Amino acid sequence: MLNDLKFIADGSCSVATDQGQAYYEERYRQRVLHKLLRKAQRLGMALVPVTPDSATA
Repeated sequence: MLNDLKFIADGSCSVATDQGQAYYEERYRQRVLHKLLRKAQRLGMALVPVTPDSATA
């Protein structure tokens, strides 16, 4: 029954698989970083990676 509904919804017979919590957290982190990069560029700035040494200085 659920497969029938999925087929109707997207026109395919694929079954959704759970990628896991880590996958979704990584995708969220990538989206947030990409948004920050775009915002920084729009403001004429750039994001600079922080190394463990420079984080405490």
